[in-house]
Amino acid sequence: MKSHLRTAFVISILFTGALASISCQTEDHVPFAKEPKLLEENLLESSELFSNLVNSRLTDHVFVIEDIQRFDNFLSVQVTGGGSESSFQFIWDGKIQESSPEGIQLVLIYDNENNDFEKDKELELTVSLQKIVGDGRDPANFYFSIVNGSQNQRTVLDPDGTVSNK
Repeated sequence: MKSHLRTAFVISILFTGALASISCQTEDHVPFAKEPKLLEENLLESSELFSNLVNSRLTDHVFVIEDIQRFDNFLSVQVTGGGSESSFQFIWDGKIQESSPEGIQLVLIYDNENNDFEKDKELELTVSLQKIVGDGRDPANFYFSIVNGSQNQRTVLDPDGTVSNK
């Protein structure tokens, strides 16, 4: 009986040690912790970056999303505030919400690297949707939710073309 208890005790210690070893691995070994992937010139895929940006929208350079429109495989986003179109970046979390209609969320951020921010400047930003929806899917069947990376604003484009702010 003592040998069975001793064996069970040793096995439980080994099992606990194995669990501790697995849980203490660095993030380099976590499959979902990956670098941002450049899909287009102004489109990155990164669930970690997406989440960080949604949770911390602190910036001195606040822009406003005025409107969103879809043209074939492109999304056009009108903003007020910014510098150049190339200073804006769309971040996709890599997920397609499989509801009806299917949905995609993007965070729009402004990088003031050129120190050219003007609060009243009006810009039209475009992003290709082909790398997100893939071949064989029509972007017109999706809703697109654009999260403003500079303030608490979410603008949604529904498949029927209506736009709402939340």
